[in-house]
Amino acid sequence: MTTTHTTTPETPAEQTGRMLGCAASVLRDGRSTRTELSTLLDEELAVLLDECGLENGPAWMPWAEQNVDGLEASRPTVKRLLLRQQRLVPEGMAAALEEREAEGPESTLVADPTTTGILVLRRSAASVTTGVRTFALEDGLRELRFYFYHQSTGVSLEEVVTAEGSHRFAVLPTSSVGERLREIVDPHEVASDDEELRELPGDTPPEEWGEEITAGTRHLTRVATTTQGAPIAREAQFHATGDAVHVVEAATEESVIRLAAVSPDTLREMLDHLVTGPDADGDDER
Repeated sequence: MTTTHTTTPETPAEQTGRMLGCAASVLRDGRSTRTELSTLLDEELAVLLDECGLENGPAWMPWAEQNVDGLEASRPTVKRLLLRQQRLVPEGMAAALEEREAEGPESTLVADPTTTGILVLRRSAASVTTGVRTFALEDGLRELRFYFYHQSTGVSLEEVVTAEGSHRFAVLPTSSVGERLREIVDPHEVASDDEELRELPGDTPPEEWGEEITAGTRHLTRVATTTQGAPIAREAQFHATGDAVHVVEAATEESVIRLAAVSPDTLREMLDHLVTGPDADGDDER
């Protein structure tokens, strides 16, 4: 079974009172429902992180990785655009607009409150659920990656990254992440009935998992949750075919692979388990 790209939550860098306040404000928007926040390109995110003195979170930066020289060359122009859009503002102006005391030199650039909250929450998660969805287009395979940064308050920051380097952010209750994952794993709602569980030896190659999986998969999604104490706490992969969703889990302690087609309800239960663990009751266990 292939292991998905994962990230272990980092210990957050020193944060100012403004940073913490911005993060708390963003979290309030996700207490009861999913709220879309903003979209940033790789090159915008790189400049914002640099100006705010924060390292990049674990998320994929596909455009930046493929265009290193272009990324550096674009920085002055991107910075000017961010200043014009007031996504970057001098600390003195931010303090006046937000009716607070300046927390540093007034000429220091800071991100707008929503963006600041996003950047903080990317680095302050108690656990992170990471996934990669692979699907075929005419020009070859394409990836969509997603990250859910679960906070101790029971709210999660969502980041969806496209192959073009677009980062879409939203905030939602952690108890709703399983349903959001279901939409990603089964975009065409093909999950139908629960079928009997099959077990194969742990070293069975994917091409021997069954023709309905090897030949019929249209979307392959690998999902894993990590915590500071466990690089991979829980993981599974989901094969969406034309008429079913097959779940593949590796039971490492038993050296077997478990496979089964699942119903929509079972799919949601399994995704809830991946997010919050076996004792999930709708609240973030952390």
